[in-house]
Amino acid sequence: MKQTLTLALLTVASLGLTHAQETYYDITEQYISNADFDKQFDYDKAATGNIVGQINPVEGWTRDESSTTSMAITATFQYGTTATFYDATVPQAGPDGDAEGGCLAFCASRGKLAVIFQQQKMPAGKYLFVITFNNRNAAVTSGISLTGWSPDNGTAVVSDRVEFPGDQWLSDTVSFELTETTAGRLQVGMNSKSGLPKANVLLAIDNVRLLRNTPYGEADEAILNPTVDGDTRYARGATMAFGRILAVEGENITEKGYCWSEQPNP
Repeated sequence: MKQTLTLALLTVASLGLTHAQETYYDITEQYISNADFDKQFDYDKAATGNIVGQINPVEGWTRDESSTTSMAITATFQYGTTATFYDATVPQAGPDGDAEGGCLAFCASRGKLAVIFQQQKMPAGKYLFVITFNNRNAAVTSGISLTGWSPDNGTAVVSDRVEFPGDQWLSDTVSFELTETTAGRLQVGMNSKSGLPKANVLLAIDNVRLLRNTPYGEADEAILNPTVDGDTRYARGATMAFGRILAVEGENITEKGYCWSEQPNP
């Protein structure tokens, strides 16, 4: 279920790549918001101090209600900061050496869960869900990953990783196959062993990626884009138009309706 990929894989944008004798395409941009955890840093380069017990919202992501641990951390840090989390240092740069981005500091405590997710609906295909992480607690390398895919109806497919070697960038890959259009959630999560955060894995997560054995296409467009049925009938001098939104999908949609203009694409 889990297979470690080389970091070179994660730098591929829309080009094909080979995994288990198949070519996969990066569709992260179309399906995952804030996949690099670079939006609205909680702690930027100028931040200082040791951050503890901060469970902050992560833009584009939802915190699972089962994540009840109060001593965990879910916060974004810009690379180059001197701020620490539970005395763990933040990497100075990402896996590709880029110091301009940032990471998600992530851990659980006292045998609790920590899970964030994005709700999605995706067409049939073979998928890879990949996270790139760095365990900043070299003294503790044992943990339980909950990263993976959880359909609304069916059995979740999560990573079987239980070892997180310290102070190095690694990737964790979960593979799953959909035989039809399916709704569910892509999640990043940990189940702590026990005790306070310092007794657990302390992750800096640089990014997540979603890949599929077919490129983005019409099947995706049918799911992600709304279908509008317009009524071409109108009365002379009318000030009303008639239309019906047939389908709107996607958790990232915040408003639905119509806009108009005398110019194309208002």
